[in-house]
Amino acid sequence: LSQDKEAGDNKHAEVHTRLEHVEAFVSEHSERHARELLESHKVASSRMVTDMKGRDTHHASVNERLDHLEKVLLDTTGQHGHSLESVEARLEQAVNRIAGCERQLGSAVGELKAQKQ
Repeated sequence: LSQDKEAGDNKHAEVHTRLEHVEAFVSEHSERHARELLESHKVASSRMVTDMKGRDTHHASVNERLDHLEKVLLDTTGQHGHSLESVEARLEQAVNRIAGCERQLGSAVGELKAQKQ
């Protein structure tokens, strides 16, 4: 009976030792896994912040470029509007001068016809 008790105690000690090894193994690996997850999270967060800053910079750049284009278009439209008004005024002057020339030429032609007859 004492041999059975001693064998049981030995078996119990062996199971206890093996269980301690399993617990140590699980604890070590779970801690390592937690550190790796934390590091991965830090890297991903850092990358996300960098990407967001880049996107914000690009967005600001696009807005600035659009503002510049709008200003150039408005300035150009205003310049072309003034140029068109100037061209229209000169065209009207030319038409009036041509009409005056035609009146003078018409009366001169009429006088010449009258002299021939």
